[in-house]
Amino acid sequence: MKICICSSAGSANLLINSLNSRSYKYVIKNQSRDLLKSVLPKKNIISLSEAKKKGSTFFIGTGDEFSKDCIIKIKKKGKYVVSIFDHWINYEKRINKNFLPDEAWVYDEKAKKILKNIFPKLRIKQKKNMYFINEKKKFLKLKKSQDDILYISEPLDKNRDIKSLIFFIKILEKSKINYQNLLIKIHPREKINKYKKLFKRKKIKVKFFKNIELTKLLSKSKFVVGRNSMGLALSAWLGVKTFYCIPKGCGKFKLPIERIKRFRYNHII
Repeated sequence: MKICICSSAGSANLLINSLNSRSYKYVIKNQSRDLLKSVLPKKNIISLSEAKKKGSTFFIGTGDEFSKDCIIKIKKKGKYVVSIFDHWINYEKRINKNFLPDEAWVYDEKAKKILKNIFPKLRIKQKKNMYFINEKKKFLKLKKSQDDILYISEPLDKNRDIKSLIFFIKILEKSKINYQNLLIKIHPREKINKYKKLFKRKKIKVKFFKNIELTKLLSKSKFVVGRNSMGLALSAWLGVKTFYCIPKGCGKFKLPIERIKRFRYNHII
């Protein structure tokens, strides 16, 4: 039996778009739960304990402790593991060097080079990003209004996410950019109230979204801003103007995409 273990939204999106979902069984946890429950038949969703007993080949995401722990436990059972790398950052922490998967899937040449440099003995396969390809098909069918600005949130420690959003708002308030609404796409791991508090005394017209397809928000946006979210990579790939906005002391921009520029005070958009 082939099993997909999905915890993060990133790996879940890649797997559900790359594999024939009806031929696999899925363990869905955390961020992936809402996403996959709506598209998978109930009979294809099983528990982790059942998966460990019946599974022979496992496709497991990376980037969170649950997935990392699953790789270790399943490798100890001597079963075949394929790990999914849906981003370009923190590769050292995504898997345990003492329990490497049997193969790793990446989705572009840059990711392959980064991963090969860190884990030279790891078997790496570069796959087509069917999630991006399918999202482009959806995006092209949508009516474009481009009246709004989209900010994509990203959960971080030490309130760096809030500090980054405040920094962006200050720049936006000083700019001469015309727009109708500031749209904020909330990360699946976060609560909307965390961000609503910031806007109680501000005159900015803001709308919050969580369970909505990102392409629908991108079609309404004249440009997109964030930190290191994979949503920025999708936005840039679809041809939407895309920026990162990170204040000093709140980390660095790490996406290897030249089309994503830093948002500045003097931008004319």
